[in-house]
Amino acid sequence: MKPEVRIVTISKQLSGRWTLPVLLHIRTEGDRFSPLQKRLQISPSRLSSNLQSLINEGVLHHIRAEDRHHPLFPEYTLTDKGRFLKEAAHILSASEQQLNVGSLSQKAWNWPILMAIHHHRSRFNEIRGLLHPATPRILSTRLQELKQMNIVSKTVVLHPTPVSSYTLSQEAAPILRTANEDLLSIID
Repeated sequence: MKPEVRIVTISKQLSGRWTLPVLLHIRTEGDRFSPLQKRLQISPSRLSSNLQSLINEGVLHHIRAEDRHHPLFPEYTLTDKGRFLKEAAHILSASEQQLNVGSLSQKAWNWPILMAIHHHRSRFNEIRGLLHPATPRILSTRLQELKQMNIVSKTVVLHPTPVSSYTLSQEAAPILRTANEDLLSIID
């Protein structure tokens, strides 16, 4: 798999409102449901749903009742994939702080779009091709939001037919370059 595809795949796996926060807050040695819920300040049903999704994706492992420290308290540990994604989550979180526009990872597709543009996918259909199965509507919505945050610039060339081209803003480009390099360093 090409490094750019791998980076975009990692950023896809970390997209979503609670994925990054859960990975950043869960202890590497394992964690129980209630303390994690209190640290995240999330509803029990929302946390349960997100933990189940992470289990289904092979990021977390739910410890069986007979293997827990206390059989009545659910416990979760990170899998190898989860430990890797936790490290990647720290990189994206640090980049979000540098960009100073809030949590980009809360909305699905923000980070994958930024990484696609960083990897010279400048046209809408090029971005869409790399981010399959994202719909055209969600991509255009996210691109517009990123443009309003001054992270992405849009240029329209009218000759011979109108074509839009997306690039990273001058402020965002070095931050995304560093994030990409840091992600590549943990892949190898």
